[in-house]
Amino acid sequence: MDAVVYVRESALAESRWAVSAYRTALYDDGAVVDNPEWSTVPPLVWKTVASDRGLLRIEVGPDEIPDAPNVWFVHVDEPKASPRATNLVGFATDHFPAGTVVTKYQFASLGVSNDDQVGAIRWYPTIATVHQVYVAQGWRRRKAGSALIYAADALHQSLGWPGRLRSDGRRTDLGEQFMAAQRYPARFAARTETTPSMDGPEPLG
Repeated sequence: MDAVVYVRESALAESRWAVSAYRTALYDDGAVVDNPEWSTVPPLVWKTVASDRGLLRIEVGPDEIPDAPNVWFVHVDEPKASPRATNLVGFATDHFPAGTVVTKYQFASLGVSNDDQVGAIRWYPTIATVHQVYVAQGWRRRKAGSALIYAADALHQSLGWPGRLRSDGRRTDLGEQFMAAQRYPARFAARTETTPSMDGPEPLG
């Protein structure tokens, strides 16, 4: 089974990394490889690059989630949560190029409503575990949830946080359907608990 491996290409500003993720069976899933030994570069899953308008920009490989919406993201950190948590909230407006990750302070100056969000993902960076994924009603079954997961994985690695982003066994019924359609099922533990659905957008204010 193919795995996703990470290659740190170069340092970016403020302790961030330009990272590329590749789909390959040559290494263990989640491995961080300094000097990959492959004769042909495997398919790109995503990469993070510098952005002159945000923290960074995420480019997803062309074969990973075709026809996904063009989403940019707001990073909302929760360093005082227990366990420590962080969030990405996605929007599909034309304020930024697709894949751009901005701060909540940049977002606050735009005049964009929280209600316009495509969805949000919350995870615990110290244990690399997704807590919740929310997709707005009008964006479901349009690969918006996959776009959020790929972006969270990319930001997690770009910030140098440990581990490979994964899901534990707690999921909603919608989450279980979503998981069944994912390309890398090994990152999703078998469901052990049914959780209630998120009933509203992630607040940014």
